[in-house]
Amino acid sequence: MQIPITIKKQLFPIQKVEELFGEEVPFEIETYEADWENAKTGGFFDLSCWGVIEISGPDALDYLQRMSSANVKSLEVQSSTPGTFLTGKGTLVAMGTFWRPDSQRFLFTVSPNLIEKTLAHLEMFHFQEKLEIKNRTSDLAVIGLWKVPSSVLESSWHETRVPDLSYLVVNRIELEPKLLELSRKKLPFLGMHVFHYLRVRAGLPWMGWEVSEADLVLEAGLED
Repeated sequence: MQIPITIKKQLFPIQKVEELFGEEVPFEIETYEADWENAKTGGFFDLSCWGVIEISGPDALDYLQRMSSANVKSLEVQSSTPGTFLTGKGTLVAMGTFWRPDSQRFLFTVSPNLIEKTLAHLEMFHFQEKLEIKNRTSDLAVIGLWKVPSSVLESSWHETRVPDLSYLVVNRIELEPKLLELSRKKLPFLGMHVFHYLRVRAGLPWMGWEVSEADLVLEAGLED
């Protein structure tokens, strides 16, 4: 379990820390109303407890095209798409976002409560394919961004439905300096209460909250 660095190192004042799905998160930096007001000019979120799973190798593309609901073959390098991993019956295993840093490497970002489950599922169906599946959570971290121009940051991707919401993956050793840099750029640190509102607006359900293992997704091609 990764404790968010802003809590662990007390990088910024946090008014309210709350437990969500077994993980402590910086829920409100001031109050929800104040955080929302601050968000009008942009800001950033600490998503450093999220999981980052890497699938890489010559067969990674075909493997993910077969194993996930996402059309990864149409995914261009340096772009992203929401997607799920499903059971043979079409029910949910994990829901997250695929990002393609280069032609043979994909990163799947997933909520903390689904890291181990996702890894176990991928390994269960990894046979002779030429690929590697790695849990990169200990050395890569995710930062959430709101109304931050992509020109300010490298290696970030945007949500299609709400492009003002974007993400940045950094080496964990660079996480603290990057957060402090964002703060120096006069971007406010925002709480997860605001983040989850924006996430829902972007059409990104949270597994265990809005959806469960029993739900079917349209991409499965099945009916309830």
